[in-house]
Amino acid sequence: MSDSDFKITHEEQANNNSLQIYISGELTIENSLSIHNYLLNNALEYNSVDVGISASTSIDLSIIQLIIGFIATRNKTGKVTTVEYNIDESDNDIINKTGAIELISLLQKNQKV
Repeated sequence: MSDSDFKITHEEQANNNSLQIYISGELTIENSLSIHNYLLNNALEYNSVDVGISASTSIDLSIIQLIIGFIATRNKTGKVTTVEYNIDESDNDIINKTGAIELISLLQKNQKV
């Protein structure tokens, strides 16, 4: 797998200093460094960031941890971060088997409704 297995796009709304990021495709450890670098280099300065990962074809725990770390970093400076995502049946099995339910709970606190 390579970085070409995923895509990141964004929409900036300068009038309210917000950014919407859409990450689609395979969100796996193979792509985590590129996603991490994108978030750090492009999204920390905004007051509000919405990260959409609902269009992912697969996601692993490394990406969930990365997004939770991104949220925690922004929370320290009082910035708002929301996440839009879907978890399907196969993801639930992995989450339950690995004990990652606490990570999902942390992610849900910032879920976009």
